Amino acid sequence: MTRNQRSREARTLVIERSSGRCENPECGNPDFEEHTPAGDPILEVDHIHDLALDGPDHPANMIALCPNCHAIKTRGAHGEQMREVFRAAARAHHAAAMANKHHTP
Repeated sequence: MTRNQRSREARTLVIERSSGRCENPECGNPDFEEHTPAGDPILEVDHIHDLALDGPDHPANMIALCPNCHAIKTRGAHGEQMREVFRAAARAHHAAAMANKHHTP
């Protein structure tokens, strides 16, 4: 069994579009902006349709989450419901990032 490859470029794009903030529109701590000693945001990039279940490794299927929101999606009782919220949010964030990219001089 081979493990699906993760794209560093896709992950980087998701972190950049997040501006260092959790992309969950229902985040209980929307001002969460912790950083590592190197200055990188402490965010976890998650695949909404799991990569292990053949989900695409594409920014439209990925979302930057604070550790708490990631834990809720992964281990929480409402994880599947959150997956739908995250799917819509990731698509909207990706579309906005692509629109901004095309309008940047």
